[in-house]
Amino acid sequence: MLKQFVLCTALFAVAFSQTYDIGDTISLEDQNTVFDVCYGDYPSDQIRLADFNGALNGGHYYITVVDLSATW
Repeated sequence: MLKQFVLCTALFAVAFSQTYDIGDTISLEDQNTVFDVCYGDYPSDQIRLADFNGALNGGHYYITVVDLSATW
């Protein structure tokens, strides 16, 4: 029983570990990941974080705050 608990706890910790922390810079690979826009007013049906990076979008810089919340 204890062995199963330790194994489940270890798997849970690995599966839900954070990739980024406060103040980190998002990698170019992650910035170019395409997401579908499911709500809101946006000019296209898909969005990339690179769309807001002036070094990648032709010089238009934006400040972006990403908030991800879930209720379980």
